[in-house]
Amino acid sequence: DPDDGDPLRGHGILGGIGTHAAFTGITGCGFGLVRVLRKGYARWLLIPAFWGLGMFAHFAWNTFCGLFIIDDSVGLMYLVEIPIAVAFLQMPFVLLLLMVVLFVWSHENKIILRYLTDESDDILTEEHRKVMVPARKRVVAGLGRFFTAGPVRWWHHRKLDHELIELAFVKWHHPRDLETTWAANEDADVIR
Repeated sequence: DPDDGDPLRGHGILGGIGTHAAFTGITGCGFGLVRVLRKGYARWLLIPAFWGLGMFAHFAWNTFCGLFIIDDSVGLMYLVEIPIAVAFLQMPFVLLLLMVVLFVWSHENKIILRYLTDESDDILTEEHRKVMVPARKRVVAGLGRFFTAGPVRWWHHRKLDHELIELAFVKWHHPRDLETTWAANEDADVIR
């Protein structure tokens, strides 16, 4: 019943999808940091810390969103009040996620450049190396390949890109693995 007195009835599409993605993303940051840091027991505290931050963001949204709803007018609510609530209650968390994403992209680019520079031309040509980073260059090159060479060629080249990126990260993780005592060129994952 639209007249049941709940001013936030139906806001789930506007607020629910974006906010829950942010809550999940915040929690995922903790898992990602644990994976990247690789050393130290204190890093495991990042998972509950970021999970708690995600829960706090969810709590803040559920608790305070209704304070921004002043008028029962549907138009005003969807065009003004809920966007203002999103800006105040969710934007700080979305900006945090954006900063993490920008840092991760930069970090990924550095790893790809550094650990693929010594690969021979039969593994990675100079032309291909030029479009590996940043990711938008890979996407643009892939779209061009899709429209000029077709979807099969695009798919095979996309798989090659993923394998090259995986190679870069395997080579990056190798010296950080405390149990590894062999050289990177002897590592089964690098050889594969």
